[in-house]
Amino acid sequence: MIEDDLNLNLTHTSASQDSSNLECIFQTKTSHLKIMHLNTQSMVSTFNEFLLTVNSYPLDIIALSETWLKDNPQLMEYVPIPGHATEFRHREDIKGGGVGVYIKEDIKYKRHLDIEKLHPELEHLWLEVPGRNIHSKALVGVMYRSILVGVMYRSIRMLSTAKWLESLELVN
Repeated sequence: MIEDDLNLNLTHTSASQDSSNLECIFQTKTSHLKIMHLNTQSMVSTFNEFLLTVNSYPLDIIALSETWLKDNPQLMEYVPIPGHATEFRHREDIKGGGVGVYIKEDIKYKRHLDIEKLHPELEHLWLEVPGRNIHSKALVGVMYRSILVGVMYRSIRMLSTAKWLESLELVN
């Protein structure tokens, strides 16, 4: 599944440069789960460009960082995409940040708030999705680690990625 993950910044240059590579990947691996990560740097201001990307490629899961959304009904009404369920985790106190996921409506998933509660100071969101067979599943996560988190929590603790991932093994 990792080979199918795509990490693109949504800019004019990277989107156009990677366009032919994306088309090739999506045409040859139609049975694979297709996941893309985008740093939107404000969902509202880049939403039209974001929709072009979503409508151009058959993506199953779109993970987002720096959504800059708040728990504001007017903002949330602007960003739905037909045929997709959404999950967001907003940064409420300070401008910027936030993470989200669009997932095709026909994919069953379970949000893991238990993982998110392990380290509530981090901006992260986790979904469990079914695998290829009845006994398999995948854990899909999106995390935004801003400079602010490093400054605010460095003196208390700053988890290494390896130690943080080890803590996930304890979650059922």
